[in-house]
Amino acid sequence: MDPRKLLYFATSSEQGSLAKAAKQLAVSQPALSKSMDRLEGEFGVRLLERGPTGVAPTKPGELAYAHAKLIREEMTRAKSCSERDDARANVVTIATLPSLASNLIPLSVARWRKAHPNVLLRVVEKVQIELLVGLQRGKFDFVVGLTEFFDILFDGLKQRVLFRDKLSVFARADHGLFQQKTVNWNDAAKCPWICPMVGRSQRTVLEKRHGRGRDSLASEPCGMWIDRLHQNTHPFE
Repeated sequence: MDPRKLLYFATSSEQGSLAKAAKQLAVSQPALSKSMDRLEGEFGVRLLERGPTGVAPTKPGELAYAHAKLIREEMTRAKSCSERDDARANVVTIATLPSLASNLIPLSVARWRKAHPNVLLRVVEKVQIELLVGLQRGKFDFVVGLTEFFDILFDGLKQRVLFRDKLSVFARADHGLFQQKTVNWNDAAKCPWICPMVGRSQRTVLEKRHGRGRDSLASEPCGMWIDRLHQNTHPFE
C-alpha cells in the first residue's frame, strides 16, 4: 500500500471536499479521486461517502483516518528531525509544570548556564498530560514533572527522581485528632477538608488515599504529616 494514498485520504477527510483537498495537496481532482478509488479497492470497503455537498468518511473510513493521521504525524516528525541544522543542535528545550517553573527551574537554569554558556536553553511550561506526550513526539529534550503520573515509560525514555515532595495536613492546635496516639485515614476522612482544586496533583493524591475504602484504611497510619497551625492562625474545621 502506498502511504501517499493514506495521506491523501486524511486530507480529503479533513477538508470534506475532494476539490479542496486536491488544491491543498497540489494535485488534480481526477487524480485524487482515482487515488481514493484505488485505496478503497485495497481496503475492500468504501472509505468515503461522496455526495453533492462533499465527502465524509464512513465508519471504516473513520478508523482508517485515525491511522492515516498517525502516519502523517510520524512522517512530519521524521522530516523535522532530519532538517535540524547545527544552529538548532545548540538549543536544548526543557518542559516543566508551571508550579516548578517559578521556583525550582530558575535555580537549575542559572547553574546550568554557567557550565554551558554556548548552548541556548529554552524553557516551556505545560500541564502534566502534555509533558510526556511532547517528549514522545520530540518537541522537548527533557521534561520535569511528577513521576507518579509517568507509570508507563516507552522505549527510548528514561526517568530519574530528582526530589520527593512531602504533603502536610494542617489543623488547628486544639483539633480532636491531636488527642489520639495514632491517626489513620479513616479518622481523617470523617473531618471536613479544605483541599486543592480538582485536577491538581495534590488533590489527586488525597483522593487516592481517601478512595481506598474504610476496611483497608482501618490500621493504616496517615502517610502525610498532620501539623498544628499556630495558635493565632484563623481556625478551620
